[in-house]
Amino acid sequence: MKKIISLILCFAIVFSMTSCNENNTKESSKTNSGDTKPVEIPNPFTECDTISDAEKLTGFTFTVPESIENYGNPKIRVINNEIIEIMFINENDDKITFRKAQTNDDISGDYNNYTDEKSITVGDKTVTLKGNDGKIMTSVWKYDNFSYSVSTVGISEEEMKNFIDICK
Repeated sequence: MKKIISLILCFAIVFSMTSCNENNTKESSKTNSGDTKPVEIPNPFTECDTISDAEKLTGFTFTVPESIENYGNPKIRVINNEIIEIMFINENDDKITFRKAQTNDDISGDYNNYTDEKSITVGDKTVTLKGNDGKIMTSVWKYDNFSYSVSTVGISEEEMKNFIDICK
């Protein structure tokens, strides 16, 4: 009698394992057969050849330095037709990134925690500077219904003030 019960339990276990495996096989064959496609997140960036092209996409103007010593030509792009981003990159792949958008949000994209943070006035703009060890990594401000940011690998406060003063 014990042998028969043991045999029945073995068959029940094998049957349940087989039925689970069949469902997985059917699901995986659907995925592999091309019935479903992976979901891709759309690229939010639109590359632009000129600042004028970027301004046409967003509907506002943006003034930044034409060039930065020891940095290459700017890479210009628009994010979701709302933010103009202009990035200067040097030979070490260090970046200085300028952003502008018609919003009240912080558009810097920099979510790091810094040891130093303070507010300063540049012209008639109140700017928040963030950085470490006396080097400024990010500045953010709002002016005339726009948000601005400048992000770097770390520059002096004077250099950052010069960039802020140019941005319009």
